[in-house]
Amino acid sequence: MQHNIDKDDRIEGTFQLYSPPFLFGYDRQPSLASSDHSHLRNSTFLTLFIIVQPPLSPPDPIMEHLECSEPLHLEQHLELWSKEVSKYFPHRCVKTLVTDVGGKSVCVTRFFRSINPPTIYEGETTSPEMIARYVSLIPVSTSGTLLFGHFNVWLTCDQTIRLLLGEREDHAILLCCFLMKLGLKVWLLFGSGIPHGRSAYVLTRDDTSLATPTYTIWDPVTGLSYSSMDSFSPLHKVYCLINDENIWVNVQSEELVRRTNFDVTQRSNWWPAFGRSVSAPSTSVQPDDIEYAITSPADVQLLQDKIEKYLKDSIMKWRPTSRTIWNRYCIATLRKLLPIMEREACGLKQPSNSDHLNELQHIFGSHKMCGFPISQPFTNIKAIIEAVKSTGVHNNESPDVEFALAVYVHPYPNDVLSVWVYAVSLVAQR
Repeated sequence: MQHNIDKDDRIEGTFQLYSPPFLFGYDRQPSLASSDHSHLRNSTFLTLFIIVQPPLSPPDPIMEHLECSEPLHLEQHLELWSKEVSKYFPHRCVKTLVTDVGGKSVCVTRFFRSINPPTIYEGETTSPEMIARYVSLIPVSTSGTLLFGHFNVWLTCDQTIRLLLGEREDHAILLCCFLMKLGLKVWLLFGSGIPHGRSAYVLTRDDTSLATPTYTIWDPVTGLSYSSMDSFSPLHKVYCLINDENIWVNVQSEELVRRTNFDVTQRSNWWPAFGRSVSAPSTSVQPDDIEYAITSPADVQLLQDKIEKYLKDSIMKWRPTSRTIWNRYCIATLRKLLPIMEREACGLKQPSNSDHLNELQHIFGSHKMCGFPISQPFTNIKAIIEAVKSTGVHNNESPDVEFALAVYVHPYPNDVLSVWVYAVSLVAQR
């Protein structure tokens, strides 16, 4: 968000807040969502209007010229095209030459290649939803870790997976390359919205469902997808599209996503960087394929037990004046539910509120439950402890309160881990 204010001096719009799939102990107001948006009935939205006066003055960019890996005529062509774009559309972010880990500038179209994704679930056909889930579980760098001076360093797919860290652009590139392997028509999309400000997304086109193609926007960090016509998409404005064929800047007077024509063949709507005189580079900086290693189940079990122990110890420490009693029956029930929720997050199972609630029915009959499950990529145990503390579940001061806490760590190839924590407080009904 800070990045957005630095660039535009304001944040304006409505965005969807993260809500856990189940929320016990809280009452929700009746939804006003129409039948057309029935999937949003249990969602929470925040409308913001923030403006900074006087406007912030970001420091002048460092105009250092990096050594370029491209032929001189291609470098000059892209620099000239970028200047023309900036002259007519100064606020529309366009990427042409980006920095690789060697500190050299490279044409952005070289970062695309069809790459084999990992096997997400044995015996299951890999779907776009599974791939998006896998990419979203790779931790995101939010503190400029991958900056080379003023220049944002772009990683190749194997580097992102090996480091288990990347910027939003790296996640978007990784998702693009995996989806290309599934045969989808894919673009890297740069635009702006809430809460990420100016950021990278993935755009896919489906030509099979209707006479006119439909477009889907993927958030590479959350793994969620949105129709291009969705009013509640986190992406609000579209600036440019990039794939292995070309770079297109949006020259339409309209920037809003749902009013944007995504047909890049229409020159009146999209201005390409490459054409007959100069073509896009044909070779890619990406590897031909990626070798994946199985994450050790024994190590994952040790980590899961360690997280659960640390969390239980932390909850007891946060309640120094009260005895903390653990409800073993509830813990066993929650442990059974968490693997199912991971399968639902991957799109392998249709979410079923009734099945989830039926498993907890015996507990509801005797106790009032307050709490919810949380899910996040594994970075370190401290981050998980802070996330659980922020739920406030431990603050229940009822004299006969009991607690239940279950942890599930699901392993994916190359040490990508999904962590689920279900933390609740229980008070016996009288």
